[in-house]
Amino acid sequence: MSNSTSSITAYFLCSLFILLILSVSFTSVIRVDAVRHTKTKSQPDSSQGTETSNDMDTRQSINIQQELTPNNPSSANHYSINAMDSVNDPTRGNSKVAILTFDDGYKSQFTAAKSILDKYNFKATFFVVCNYAEKDANNRMDWKDVTQLHDEGHDIEAHTMNHKDLTTLPLDEVDYELGQSKQCLLNHGIDSTIFSYPFSKGSDNIDIVNMVAKYYRMARINDFPLMFLRCDGFENHQQQNDCRTFTDDGKLTFANRYSIKSWAHQHVQDGLIYDDTQMFQKFVEVVNSQNDYNKDTTINAVPIITYHDIKYQNFDYGNEPYDTNVDLFDEEMRYLHDNNFKVITMSDLGYDGNSNSFYLTPSYL
Repeated sequence: MSNSTSSITAYFLCSLFILLILSVSFTSVIRVDAVRHTKTKSQPDSSQGTETSNDMDTRQSINIQQELTPNNPSSANHYSINAMDSVNDPTRGNSKVAILTFDDGYKSQFTAAKSILDKYNFKATFFVVCNYAEKDANNRMDWKDVTQLHDEGHDIEAHTMNHKDLTTLPLDEVDYELGQSKQCLLNHGIDSTIFSYPFSKGSDNIDIVNMVAKYYRMARINDFPLMFLRCDGFENHQQQNDCRTFTDDGKLTFANRYSIKSWAHQHVQDGLIYDDTQMFQKFVEVVNSQNDYNKDTTINAVPIITYHDIKYQNFDYGNEPYDTNVDLFDEEMRYLHDNNFKVITMSDLGYDGNSNSFYLTPSYL
C-alpha cells in the first residue's frame, strides 16, 4: 500500500512538472511574438484587413536655452527644441508643404476663411492684436471667435497689443507691446510662443530682437516667398549657412528664428497691380518655388503665406492691396488640397539650437 501511494505521488509530481514547463514555453512564445509585432511600425492585420501601429517614440528634448547677445551677455530666455531622433525626423515625408498665416484678427478670417479651411481640413496660424479683440470692433474677431479657433486646433499667436510700429517706440513701450500681448493671450488660455512684427518692422534692430527673445521662441516677418530651414538659400545672402541669430562680429543675420520669412498675399507688388487671376498665378508660383529645394521627400524650404482681410465684395486692388476676395482664397485652398500639399502651422516649426536650424516637429506627420 505504501509503495502504491509513493508511485501515485511520484506520477502526480512528474505530471505537474511537465505542465509547468509547457506553460513557461508557451508564455515565452507569446512574448517573443508580441515583441516582434511591437517593433514593427505598421503591419497589416490579415484577419481584419486593417493596420495596427505601434506607439512610435517621438519624444523630444525640450530645453530653454540662453543665447548670448551683443548688448546683453546674460540675455533672457530663448526657447529651443532639439530633435534627438533622426529616425523620427518628419521632414522626410510629403515634399509639398505650406504654412498659412493670418494677421490683424479681421472678422472675415472667422466668418469667411474659417469655413473654407474647414472644408479642406486645413489648420492655420492667426496672429492676434489683443486690443483689437478687446474692443470687439465690428470688423475684428472678438475673444469668443479667437477662443473657438484655438479650441478647434488652429494656432493662435501674438501680434502686439496695439499694432504699433515697434521701431518708432521707446524700448519700455516695446517691452509692453511684446510682454503684455503674451500675457493677454495667457489670460484667455492661450500660450503664445511665436510673434509677428507689425508692418514687418523690427527684425533688423538688435534691441527689439533681444526683447522679442525674452518672450517668444520665434518671430515672423513678410519679405520673402520661402523660408529655408537652414537659412542658407537666400539670394544675396549666400554667406549665411545656418540660422544663428548673430554673426561672429555681433551683427544680426538676415534670417534667423526671430526673422522667419513669409510672403504677404497682396495685390500690389513691385509697383504692379495684380487682379485675381494674376494673384492666383502668383500664388501657384510661390507655393511651388519650394520644388527646386525639396528633393527626395526631404523638406529644406517652406512657403509661408500671410493673409489679412478676406472679403466677399469686390474692392479696389490699389487702395486695399492686402485684402483677398473670398472666391480667390477658396480657389487657392482648393489648389493646395488637390495638389496634395501638407498644410501646417507656425507651431509645427521647431528649432535645433545645436545645429542652428529649423525642422518640422512630429505633429507634421
